[in-house]
Amino acid sequence: MKTAVILFVAILCGIGALWFWERRHAPLAGDWVCDSVTEHTFQEKGKTSNLNLGDLACFHGSPWGSNKRMNLFCVMVLYPPGAPVCGSGSSDHFDGYMLERAFSWQVMLVPADYDRVEKHSLEIACDGRKKVLGIGKERFDLSKGNLFIVRADASWHFVAQQLPHNLEDFQESKAVMSTFQRLCPNQADVQSVDPGLREGLLTR
Repeated sequence: MKTAVILFVAILCGIGALWFWERRHAPLAGDWVCDSVTEHTFQEKGKTSNLNLGDLACFHGSPWGSNKRMNLFCVMVLYPPGAPVCGSGSSDHFDGYMLERAFSWQVMLVPADYDRVEKHSLEIACDGRKKVLGIGKERFDLSKGNLFIVRADASWHFVAQQLPHNLEDFQESKAVMSTFQRLCPNQADVQSVDPGLREGLLTR
């Protein structure tokens, strides 16, 4: 009898632990919940080459319990100047109000040699309850702005810049890119981007 009681209690504890694990990031009213990501590559204005300058990723969703569609945050990634990026990809993990995404790029060590490449990656994470975005090892308060420029140097080390601007409503990617350029009139790398964007390897 004692063994049966112990077994029953153990089963209840296991069920409770499983329920807690599944509900640990269950959203509450007002929590941001991301449900989709739109990504585009972009090139330089007036250029016809296939060399991309970077990527624009917009993360869409709504506050839990609301029908308001939002760009929760948008990230513009600028490659090192002239970087021969030949492939890219991403992976997501959605868990209630928590979001994790890993970006990856393949870069040719020798231009036009697709057999010799090196890989680089960037991880971001968003806490939709605290409204905090992590880009690499940096942390940002999204109440201070939800537009970010991430620049990679020649060694593919990333530095993020938060723009003091919040998109109030949902915008398509082309409009978002135009907003980046309007807010950064003196940043030559941002101004050099063709705002038309293109469907590319990073389009989901």
